[in-house]
Amino acid sequence: MEEKGLSDSEKKYVSKVKDLASSDAIDRILSSPSAAEPKIFYRDSSGEKSINSRQTLVQQAVVDYNNNNYAVCVIENISPAHIGALGSGLSLEPYFFANHATHVDKERFWEQFTGWSWDSESGIEVAASLASAHIDGMFEYNGLEHGDFQLTSSPNIFRRDVFKRNPYPVQSSTRISYCRANPYLCKSKAHIRRAELTRDSDLFLVDAPLAIENRPKPKESRSRTTCRFRYSQSRGGLPLPQLFSQQSYSLFESFRSLFQHTWHIAFMFNGIPGVLPAHALLYMFSSSIWETNLRFLDSDIKRISFRDLRDPKDSTNDDLHDRREDLEDLKALISETVTWVPPTLPRYYEKLSERRVDGAYSTFGSPIENLRRVRQDADRLQSFLNDTFQLLMSSIAVRDSRSSMEQARRSAWLTQLASLYLPLSVLTGIFGMNLKEINGSSVPFWWSIVVLGILALCTVLTYFGLRGFGSWKEKRDTRKKIHENA
Repeated sequence: MEEKGLSDSEKKYVSKVKDLASSDAIDRILSSPSAAEPKIFYRDSSGEKSINSRQTLVQQAVVDYNNNNYAVCVIENISPAHIGALGSGLSLEPYFFANHATHVDKERFWEQFTGWSWDSESGIEVAASLASAHIDGMFEYNGLEHGDFQLTSSPNIFRRDVFKRNPYPVQSSTRISYCRANPYLCKSKAHIRRAELTRDSDLFLVDAPLAIENRPKPKESRSRTTCRFRYSQSRGGLPLPQLFSQQSYSLFESFRSLFQHTWHIAFMFNGIPGVLPAHALLYMFSSSIWETNLRFLDSDIKRISFRDLRDPKDSTNDDLHDRREDLEDLKALISETVTWVPPTLPRYYEKLSERRVDGAYSTFGSPIENLRRVRQDADRLQSFLNDTFQLLMSSIAVRDSRSSMEQARRSAWLTQLASLYLPLSVLTGIFGMNLKEINGSSVPFWWSIVVLGILALCTVLTYFGLRGFGSWKEKRDTRKKIHENA
Protein backbone atom coordinates (compact mmCIF):
# COMPACT_ATOMS: atom_id res chain seq x y z
CA MET A 1 0.00 0.00 0.00
CA GLU A 2 1.08 3.54 -0.70
CA GLU A 3 1.53 5.32 2.63
CA LYS A 4 2.82 8.75 1.65
CA GLY A 5 1.12 11.70 3.30
CA LEU A 6 -0.35 9.63 6.16
CA SER A 7 -0.20 10.70 9.78
CA ASP A 8 1.33 8.39 12.39
CA SER A 9 -2.10 7.15 13.54
CA GLU A 10 -3.17 6.52 9.93
CA LYS A 11 0.05 4.62 9.18
CA LYS A 12 -0.45 2.54 12.30
CA TYR A 13 -4.00 1.68 11.26
CA VAL A 14 -2.96 0.78 7.69
CA SER A 15 -0.25 -1.44 9.14
CA LYS A 16 -2.90 -3.31 11.16
CA VAL A 17 -4.94 -3.86 8.01
CA LYS A 18 -1.89 -5.26 6.21
CA ASP A 19 -1.13 -7.59 9.10
CA LEU A 20 -4.69 -8.90 9.13
CA ALA A 21 -4.89 -9.41 5.38
CA SER A 22 -3.91 -12.79 3.98
CA SER A 23 -0.76 -13.17 1.92
CA ASP A 24 -2.94 -13.57 -1.15
CA ALA A 25 -4.62 -10.26 -0.38
CA ILE A 26 -1.26 -8.53 0.07
CA ASP A 27 -0.27 -9.69 -3.42
CA ARG A 28 -3.46 -8.10 -4.73
CA ILE A 29 -2.78 -4.70 -3.21
CA LEU A 30 -1.42 -2.23 -5.74
CA SER A 31 0.67 0.82 -5.12
CA SER A 32 0.74 1.81 -8.79
CA PRO A 33 0.22 5.55 -9.36
CA SER A 34 -1.96 4.62 -12.36
CA ALA A 35 -4.73 3.44 -10.06
CA ALA A 36 -7.87 5.54 -10.38
CA GLU A 37 -8.50 8.24 -7.79
CA PRO A 38 -11.19 7.46 -5.20
CA LYS A 39 -14.70 8.83 -5.74
CA ILE A 40 -16.85 9.74 -2.75
CA PHE A 41 -20.61 10.10 -2.45
CA TYR A 42 -21.89 11.32 0.91
CA ARG A 43 -25.49 12.00 1.90
CA ASP A 44 -26.99 12.69 5.30
CA SER A 45 -30.49 13.59 6.47
CA SER A 46 -30.07 17.13 5.10
CA GLY A 47 -28.96 16.10 1.61
CA GLU A 48 -25.86 15.32 -0.44
CA LYS A 49 -22.54 16.78 0.71
CA SER A 50 -19.49 17.73 -1.32
CA ILE A 51 -16.46 15.84 -0.02
CA ASN A 52 -13.06 16.87 -1.43
CA SER A 53 -10.64 15.13 0.92
CA ARG A 54 -10.42 12.32 3.45
CA GLN A 55 -10.10 14.86 6.26
CA THR A 56 -13.35 16.54 5.17
CA LEU A 57 -15.01 13.12 5.07
CA VAL A 58 -14.07 12.29 8.65
CA GLN A 59 -15.06 15.76 9.88
CA GLN A 60 -18.48 15.50 8.20
CA ALA A 61 -19.08 12.06 9.71
CA VAL A 62 -18.30 13.42 13.19
CA VAL A 63 -20.62 16.41 12.66
CA ASP A 64 -23.47 14.12 11.59
CA TYR A 65 -22.94 11.88 14.59
CA ASN A 66 -22.96 14.82 17.01
CA ASN A 67 -26.11 16.21 15.32
CA ASN A 68 -27.88 12.87 15.53
CA ASN A 69 -28.10 12.56 11.71
CA TYR A 70 -28.06 9.39 9.68
CA ALA A 71 -25.61 9.26 6.76
CA VAL A 72 -24.48 7.01 3.93
CA CYS A 73 -21.09 7.15 2.28
CA VAL A 74 -20.05 5.33 -0.91
CA ILE A 75 -16.38 5.20 -1.87
CA GLU A 76 -15.19 3.87 -5.20
CA ASN A 77 -11.66 2.44 -5.22
CA ILE A 78 -10.73 3.39 -1.66
CA SER A 79 -7.06 4.32 -1.22
CA PRO A 80 -4.70 3.50 1.68
CA ALA A 81 -4.87 7.14 2.75
CA HIS A 82 -8.66 6.99 3.03
CA ILE A 83 -8.46 3.64 4.81
CA GLY A 84 -6.11 5.14 7.38
CA ALA A 85 -8.20 8.29 7.83
CA LEU A 86 -11.53 6.50 8.19
CA GLY A 87 -10.22 3.66 10.28
CA SER A 88 -8.35 5.81 12.78
CA GLY A 89 -10.81 8.73 12.75
CA LEU A 90 -14.00 6.63 13.18
CA SER A 91 -12.50 3.67 15.06
CA LEU A 92 -13.57 1.16 12.39
CA GLU A 93 -12.66 -2.49 12.66
CA PRO A 94 -9.47 -3.21 10.61
CA TYR A 95 -10.90 -6.60 9.60
CA PHE A 96 -13.46 -4.77 7.48
CA PHE A 97 -10.83 -3.32 5.14
CA ALA A 98 -8.70 -6.48 5.21
CA ASN A 99 -11.68 -8.56 4.07
CA HIS A 100 -12.48 -6.04 1.33
CA ALA A 101 -9.03 -6.75 -0.15
CA THR A 102 -10.02 -10.34 -0.85
CA HIS A 103 -12.75 -11.98 -2.90
CA VAL A 104 -14.01 -15.46 -3.74
CA ASP A 105 -11.75 -17.32 -6.13
CA LYS A 106 -13.13 -17.48 -9.66
CA GLU A 107 -12.94 -21.28 -9.65
CA ARG A 108 -15.27 -21.51 -6.65
CA PHE A 109 -17.45 -18.50 -7.29
CA TRP A 110 -20.56 -20.35 -8.50
CA GLU A 111 -20.44 -23.10 -5.92
CA GLN A 112 -23.61 -23.52 -3.85
CA PHE A 113 -23.97 -20.50 -1.61
CA THR A 114 -25.59 -20.91 1.82
CA GLY A 115 -25.38 -17.35 3.11
CA TRP A 116 -29.17 -17.12 3.53
CA SER A 117 -29.47 -19.51 6.44
CA TRP A 118 -31.98 -17.85 8.79
CA ASP A 119 -35.76 -17.84 8.70
CA SER A 120 -38.01 -14.79 8.58
CA GLU A 121 -38.68 -14.88 12.33
CA SER A 122 -35.08 -14.89 13.50
CA GLY A 123 -33.54 -13.10 10.52
CA ILE A 124 -33.90 -9.58 11.91
CA GLU A 125 -32.24 -10.49 15.17
CA VAL A 126 -29.41 -12.19 13.29
CA ALA A 127 -28.99 -9.08 11.14
CA ALA A 128 -28.68 -6.96 14.25
CA SER A 129 -25.35 -8.62 14.99
CA LEU A 130 -23.89 -7.87 11.55
CA ALA A 131 -21.39 -5.08 11.97
CA SER A 132 -20.33 -5.47 8.33
CA ALA A 133 -20.95 -7.60 5.27
CA HIS A 134 -19.20 -8.39 1.99
CA ILE A 135 -20.99 -9.18 -1.28
CA ASP A 136 -19.16 -10.93 -4.11
CA GLY A 137 -20.29 -10.37 -7.67
CA MET A 138 -19.22 -11.13 -11.22
CA PHE A 139 -19.36 -8.69 -14.12
CA GLU A 140 -20.28 -10.07 -17.54
CA TYR A 141 -19.05 -7.91 -20.45
CA ASN A 142 -21.53 -9.01 -23.09
CA GLY A 143 -20.49 -8.49 -26.71
CA LEU A 144 -16.71 -8.64 -26.12
CA GLU A 145 -14.81 -11.56 -27.63
CA HIS A 146 -11.55 -13.01 -26.36
CA GLY A 147 -8.61 -11.39 -28.12
CA ASP A 148 -10.60 -8.37 -29.31
CA PHE A 149 -9.33 -6.17 -26.50
CA GLN A 150 -6.32 -5.52 -24.28
CA LEU A 151 -6.76 -5.37 -20.52
CA THR A 152 -4.78 -2.69 -18.73
CA SER A 153 -3.62 -2.88 -15.15
CA SER A 154 -6.57 -2.86 -12.79
CA PRO A 155 -7.84 0.64 -11.98
CA ASN A 156 -8.44 -0.51 -8.39
CA ILE A 157 -6.14 -0.49 -5.40
CA PHE A 158 -7.25 -4.09 -4.85
CA ARG A 159 -6.85 -6.41 -7.81
CA ARG A 160 -9.79 -8.45 -9.10
CA ASP A 161 -9.82 -11.46 -11.42
CA VAL A 162 -10.41 -10.81 -15.12
CA PHE A 163 -10.85 -13.85 -17.35
CA LYS A 164 -12.65 -15.47 -20.28
CA ARG A 165 -14.23 -18.90 -20.01
CA ASN A 166 -16.28 -20.34 -22.88
CA PRO A 167 -19.16 -20.20 -23.57
CA TYR A 168 -19.51 -17.21 -21.24
CA PRO A 169 -18.46 -13.63 -22.01
CA VAL A 170 -15.45 -11.84 -20.55
CA GLN A 171 -15.90 -11.64 -16.77
CA SER A 172 -14.33 -9.84 -13.84
CA SER A 173 -14.90 -10.28 -10.13
CA THR A 174 -15.95 -7.52 -7.77
CA ARG A 175 -16.70 -7.11 -4.07
CA ILE A 176 -19.08 -4.72 -2.32
CA SER A 177 -18.20 -4.18 1.33
CA TYR A 178 -20.29 -2.21 3.80
CA CYS A 179 -20.39 -1.62 7.54
CA ARG A 180 -22.36 0.27 10.16
CA ALA A 181 -19.93 3.00 11.16
CA ASN A 182 -21.04 4.08 14.64
CA PRO A 183 -19.20 3.77 17.94
CA TYR A 184 -21.86 1.50 19.47
CA LEU A 185 -21.07 -1.48 17.26
CA CYS A 186 -18.36 -2.55 19.65
CA LYS A 187 -20.84 -2.69 22.53
CA SER A 188 -23.10 -5.56 23.36
CA LYS A 189 -26.75 -5.20 22.33
CA ALA A 190 -27.76 -4.89 25.96
CA HIS A 191 -25.91 -1.59 26.25
CA ILE A 192 -27.47 0.06 23.16
CA ARG A 193 -30.15 2.58 24.01
CA ARG A 194 -33.05 3.15 21.63
CA ALA A 195 -32.13 6.79 21.06
CA GLU A 196 -28.63 5.83 20.04
CA LEU A 197 -29.89 3.76 17.10
CA THR A 198 -30.67 6.90 15.09
CA ARG A 199 -27.02 7.93 15.10
CA ASP A 200 -26.11 5.58 12.26
CA SER A 201 -24.00 5.89 9.17
CA ASP A 202 -23.27 3.17 6.64
CA LEU A 203 -20.03 3.02 4.69
CA PHE A 204 -19.98 1.26 1.29
CA LEU A 205 -16.86 0.30 -0.64
CA VAL A 206 -17.12 -0.54 -4.36
CA ASP A 207 -14.67 -1.21 -7.17
CA ALA A 208 -13.98 1.13 -10.06
CA PRO A 209 -15.11 0.02 -13.56
CA LEU A 210 -12.69 -2.20 -15.43
CA ALA A 211 -10.30 -0.27 -17.69
CA ILE A 212 -10.08 -1.65 -21.23
CA GLU A 213 -7.80 -0.03 -23.82
CA ASN A 214 -9.06 0.40 -27.37
CA ARG A 215 -12.33 -1.26 -26.55
CA PRO A 216 -13.97 -2.14 -29.87
CA LYS A 217 -17.59 -1.71 -30.70
CA PRO A 218 -19.23 -4.98 -29.63
CA LYS A 219 -20.56 -7.30 -32.31
CA GLU A 220 -23.93 -6.83 -30.70
CA SER A 221 -23.65 -3.06 -30.56
CA ARG A 222 -26.24 -2.66 -27.80
CA SER A 223 -25.03 -5.41 -25.47
CA ARG A 224 -24.77 -4.13 -21.93
CA THR A 225 -22.62 -5.21 -19.02
CA THR A 226 -24.42 -7.12 -16.28
CA CYS A 227 -23.30 -7.89 -12.75
CA ARG A 228 -24.53 -11.09 -11.09
CA PHE A 229 -24.43 -11.87 -7.38
CA ARG A 230 -24.55 -15.25 -5.65
CA TYR A 231 -27.72 -14.50 -3.73
CA SER A 232 -30.50 -16.26 -5.59
CA GLN A 233 -32.12 -19.68 -5.82
CA SER A 234 -30.81 -19.79 -9.39
CA ARG A 235 -27.23 -20.88 -10.07
CA GLY A 236 -27.01 -17.94 -12.45
CA GLY A 237 -27.27 -15.57 -9.49
CA LEU A 238 -29.15 -12.33 -9.04
CA PRO A 239 -28.72 -10.04 -12.11
CA LEU A 240 -28.14 -6.39 -11.30
CA PRO A 241 -28.29 -4.17 -14.39
CA GLN A 242 -26.42 -1.03 -15.19
CA LEU A 243 -28.29 2.24 -15.27
CA PHE A 244 -29.73 2.69 -18.76
CA SER A 245 -28.87 6.38 -18.51
CA GLN A 246 -25.15 5.54 -18.16
CA GLN A 247 -22.83 4.61 -21.02
CA SER A 248 -20.93 2.08 -18.91
CA TYR A 249 -21.54 0.05 -15.77
CA SER A 250 -20.64 1.84 -12.53
CA LEU A 251 -21.61 0.47 -9.13
CA PHE A 252 -20.74 3.87 -7.69
CA GLU A 253 -23.34 5.62 -9.87
CA SER A 254 -25.87 2.87 -9.14
CA PHE A 255 -25.47 3.40 -5.39
CA ARG A 256 -25.71 7.15 -5.91
CA SER A 257 -29.05 6.57 -7.66
CA LEU A 258 -30.21 4.24 -4.86
CA PHE A 259 -29.53 6.76 -2.12
CA GLN A 260 -31.23 9.64 -3.90
CA HIS A 261 -34.44 8.16 -2.45
CA THR A 262 -34.76 8.89 1.25
CA TRP A 263 -37.02 5.90 1.93
CA HIS A 264 -34.19 3.57 0.93
CA ILE A 265 -32.00 5.14 3.58
CA ALA A 266 -34.81 5.03 6.15
CA PHE A 267 -35.30 1.36 5.32
CA MET A 268 -31.65 0.66 6.18
CA PHE A 269 -31.85 2.50 9.51
CA ASN A 270 -35.02 0.94 10.85
CA GLY A 271 -34.09 0.41 14.46
CA ILE A 272 -31.52 -2.30 13.71
CA PRO A 273 -28.02 -1.56 15.01
CA GLY A 274 -26.37 -3.82 12.43
CA VAL A 275 -26.28 -3.59 8.65
CA LEU A 276 -28.84 -5.19 6.36
CA PRO A 277 -27.93 -8.72 5.31
CA ALA A 278 -26.72 -9.12 1.73
CA HIS A 279 -29.97 -10.60 0.37
CA ALA A 280 -32.16 -7.85 1.79
CA LEU A 281 -29.84 -5.11 0.53
CA LEU A 282 -29.34 -6.59 -2.96
CA TYR A 283 -33.02 -7.12 -3.68
CA MET A 284 -33.79 -3.58 -2.50
CA PHE A 285 -30.92 -2.41 -4.75
CA SER A 286 -32.28 -4.45 -7.67
CA SER A 287 -35.81 -3.10 -7.19
CA SER A 288 -34.56 0.50 -7.14
CA ILE A 289 -32.34 0.16 -10.24
CA TRP A 290 -35.07 -1.57 -12.28
CA GLU A 291 -37.60 1.11 -11.36
CA THR A 292 -35.10 3.84 -12.28
CA ASN A 293 -34.46 2.13 -15.63
CA LEU A 294 -38.19 1.81 -16.30
CA ARG A 295 -38.67 5.51 -15.59
CA PHE A 296 -35.84 6.30 -17.98
CA LEU A 297 -37.43 4.18 -20.73
CA ASP A 298 -40.86 5.65 -20.03
CA SER A 299 -39.50 9.19 -20.33
CA ASP A 300 -37.51 8.41 -23.48
CA ILE A 301 -40.34 6.55 -25.24
CA LYS A 302 -42.84 9.32 -24.47
CA ARG A 303 -40.37 11.95 -25.67
CA ILE A 304 -40.15 10.12 -29.00
CA SER A 305 -43.91 9.57 -29.14
CA PHE A 306 -44.97 13.13 -28.26
CA ARG A 307 -42.12 15.13 -29.81
CA ASP A 308 -40.01 13.28 -32.36
CA LEU A 309 -42.99 11.75 -34.16
CA ARG A 310 -44.20 15.21 -35.16
CA ASP A 311 -41.37 15.28 -37.69
CA PRO A 312 -39.80 11.79 -37.69
CA LYS A 313 -36.26 11.30 -38.94
CA ASP A 314 -34.76 8.16 -40.38
CA SER A 315 -33.17 7.42 -36.98
CA THR A 316 -36.52 7.60 -35.12
CA ASN A 317 -37.43 4.05 -36.10
CA ASP A 318 -34.04 2.79 -34.87
CA ASP A 319 -34.50 4.64 -31.58
CA LEU A 320 -37.86 2.97 -31.01
CA HIS A 321 -36.43 -0.47 -31.77
CA ASP A 322 -33.60 0.21 -29.29
CA ARG A 323 -36.15 1.10 -26.60
CA ARG A 324 -38.13 -2.01 -27.48
CA GLU A 325 -35.01 -4.14 -27.00
CA ASP A 326 -34.27 -2.45 -23.66
CA LEU A 327 -37.83 -3.02 -22.52
CA GLU A 328 -37.73 -6.70 -23.42
CA ASP A 329 -34.44 -7.13 -21.54
CA LEU A 330 -35.94 -5.38 -18.52
CA LYS A 331 -39.00 -7.62 -18.49
CA ALA A 332 -36.98 -10.81 -18.94
CA LEU A 333 -34.47 -10.05 -16.16
CA ILE A 334 -37.15 -8.87 -13.72
CA SER A 335 -39.06 -12.10 -14.34
CA GLU A 336 -35.86 -14.05 -13.68
CA THR A 337 -35.24 -12.07 -10.48
CA VAL A 338 -38.75 -12.59 -9.10
CA THR A 339 -38.83 -16.28 -10.05
CA TRP A 340 -35.72 -17.19 -8.06
CA VAL A 341 -36.24 -15.09 -4.92
CA PRO A 342 -35.13 -16.92 -1.74
CA PRO A 343 -38.38 -18.25 -0.23
CA THR A 344 -37.99 -16.59 3.18
CA LEU A 345 -37.06 -13.14 1.86
CA PRO A 346 -40.60 -11.74 1.29
CA ARG A 347 -41.58 -12.63 4.85
CA TYR A 348 -38.35 -11.07 6.11
CA TYR A 349 -39.34 -7.76 4.50
CA GLU A 350 -42.78 -8.00 6.10
CA LYS A 351 -41.29 -8.56 9.55
CA LEU A 352 -38.87 -5.71 9.01
CA SER A 353 -41.69 -3.41 7.97
CA GLU A 354 -43.50 -4.17 11.22
CA ARG A 355 -40.50 -2.82 13.14
CA ARG A 356 -40.69 0.68 11.63
CA VAL A 357 -39.60 3.31 14.13
CA ASP A 358 -41.61 6.54 14.57
CA GLY A 359 -43.47 5.93 11.32
CA ALA A 360 -40.25 5.55 9.33
CA TYR A 361 -40.83 4.86 5.60
CA SER A 362 -44.59 4.53 6.14
CA THR A 363 -44.91 4.14 2.35
CA PHE A 364 -42.49 1.21 2.33
CA GLY A 365 -43.46 -1.82 0.28
CA SER A 366 -41.55 -5.02 -0.16
CA PRO A 367 -38.92 -4.79 -2.93
CA ILE A 368 -40.31 -8.08 -4.25
CA GLU A 369 -43.79 -6.56 -4.57
CA ASN A 370 -42.24 -3.49 -6.16
CA LEU A 371 -40.45 -5.65 -8.75
CA ARG A 372 -43.77 -7.25 -9.70
CA ARG A 373 -45.34 -3.80 -10.02
CA VAL A 374 -42.46 -2.63 -12.21
CA ARG A 375 -43.00 -5.70 -14.39
CA GLN A 376 -46.69 -4.81 -14.79
CA ASP A 377 -45.83 -1.19 -15.58
CA ALA A 378 -43.39 -2.47 -18.20
CA ASP A 379 -46.24 -4.39 -19.87
CA ARG A 380 -48.31 -1.20 -20.03
CA LEU A 381 -45.34 0.69 -21.45
CA GLN A 382 -44.96 -2.07 -24.03
CA SER A 383 -48.55 -1.44 -25.20
CA PHE A 384 -47.82 2.28 -25.43
CA LEU A 385 -44.66 1.52 -27.40
CA ASN A 386 -46.63 -0.63 -29.86
CA ASP A 387 -49.07 2.25 -30.36
CA THR A 388 -46.10 4.54 -30.93
CA PHE A 389 -44.89 2.27 -33.75
CA GLN A 390 -48.31 2.61 -35.38
CA LEU A 391 -48.16 6.38 -34.99
CA LEU A 392 -44.69 6.35 -36.53
CA MET A 393 -46.06 4.64 -39.63
CA SER A 394 -48.82 7.26 -39.82
CA SER A 395 -46.33 10.09 -39.30
CA ILE A 396 -44.08 8.72 -42.04
CA ALA A 397 -47.09 8.46 -44.38
CA VAL A 398 -48.00 12.09 -43.62
CA ARG A 399 -44.39 13.15 -44.15
CA ASP A 400 -44.21 11.31 -47.47
CA SER A 401 -47.55 12.85 -48.49
CA ARG A 402 -46.20 16.30 -47.74
CA SER A 403 -43.09 15.51 -49.71
CA SER A 404 -45.18 14.32 -52.67
CA MET A 405 -47.32 17.46 -52.54
CA GLU A 406 -44.19 19.60 -52.48
CA GLN A 407 -42.81 17.75 -55.49
CA ALA A 408 -46.15 18.20 -57.28
CA ARG A 409 -46.05 21.95 -56.60
CA ARG A 410 -42.54 22.18 -57.97
CA SER A 411 -43.58 20.24 -61.05
CA ALA A 412 -46.52 22.61 -61.55
CA TRP A 413 -44.21 25.59 -61.37
CA LEU A 414 -41.89 24.01 -63.93
CA THR A 415 -44.86 23.33 -66.22
CA GLN A 416 -46.06 26.90 -65.94
CA LEU A 417 -42.57 28.17 -66.61
CA ALA A 418 -42.35 25.95 -69.68
CA SER A 419 -45.67 27.31 -70.95
CA LEU A 420 -44.21 30.83 -70.97
CA TYR A 421 -41.60 29.72 -73.48
CA LEU A 422 -44.03 27.75 -75.65
CA PRO A 423 -44.98 30.63 -78.04
CA LEU A 424 -41.32 31.57 -78.40
CA SER A 425 -40.46 27.96 -79.24
CA VAL A 426 -43.18 27.84 -81.91
CA LEU A 427 -41.99 31.16 -83.36
CA THR A 428 -38.41 29.91 -83.45
CA GLY A 429 -39.59 26.77 -85.21
CA ILE A 430 -41.53 28.74 -87.87
CA PHE A 431 -38.83 31.29 -88.74
CA GLY A 432 -36.15 28.68 -88.47
CA MET A 433 -37.59 26.63 -91.35
CA ASN A 434 -35.41 26.40 -94.44
CA LEU A 435 -38.09 27.77 -96.82
CA LYS A 436 -37.59 30.18 -99.67
CA GLU A 437 -40.70 32.14 -98.72
CA ILE A 438 -39.18 32.90 -95.35
CA ASN A 439 -35.42 32.93 -95.79
CA GLY A 440 -35.39 34.42 -99.30
CA SER A 441 -37.97 37.15 -98.77
CA SER A 442 -37.50 40.58 -97.29
CA VAL A 443 -39.94 40.06 -94.39
CA PRO A 444 -39.74 42.93 -91.86
CA PHE A 445 -38.49 42.08 -88.37
CA TRP A 446 -41.67 43.32 -86.73
CA TRP A 447 -43.59 40.45 -88.36
CA SER A 448 -41.98 38.07 -85.91
CA ILE A 449 -43.22 40.20 -83.02
CA VAL A 450 -46.76 40.18 -84.40
CA VAL A 451 -46.68 36.41 -84.85
CA LEU A 452 -45.29 35.99 -81.35
CA GLY A 453 -48.15 38.09 -79.91
CA ILE A 454 -50.75 36.07 -81.82
CA LEU A 455 -49.23 32.78 -80.60
CA ALA A 456 -49.10 34.04 -77.01
CA LEU A 457 -52.75 35.10 -77.19
CA CYS A 458 -53.76 31.70 -78.57
CA THR A 459 -51.81 29.97 -75.77
CA VAL A 460 -53.52 32.03 -73.07
CA LEU A 461 -56.98 31.51 -74.58
CA THR A 462 -56.37 27.77 -74.87
CA TYR A 463 -55.12 27.56 -71.25
CA PHE A 464 -58.09 29.38 -69.75
CA GLY A 465 -60.50 27.60 -72.10
CA LEU A 466 -59.29 24.18 -70.96
CA ARG A 467 -59.31 25.31 -67.32
CA GLY A 468 -62.87 26.60 -67.61
CA PHE A 469 -64.00 23.45 -69.40
CA GLY A 470 -62.52 21.33 -66.58
CA SER A 471 -64.26 23.43 -63.92
CA TRP A 472 -67.58 23.23 -65.80
CA LYS A 473 -67.25 19.47 -66.18
CA GLU A 474 -66.49 19.06 -62.46
CA LYS A 475 -69.57 21.11 -61.50
CA ARG A 476 -71.73 19.14 -63.92
CA ASP A 477 -70.59 15.83 -62.44
CA THR A 478 -71.27 17.15 -58.94
CA ARG A 479 -74.81 18.24 -59.81
CA LYS A 480 -75.41 14.87 -61.47
CA LYS A 481 -74.34 12.99 -58.33
CA ILE A 482 -76.56 15.21 -56.14
CA HIS A 483 -79.48 14.57 -58.46
CA GLU A 484 -78.91 10.82 -58.40
CA ASN A 485 -78.65 10.75 -54.58
CA ALA A 486 -81.83 12.81 -54.27
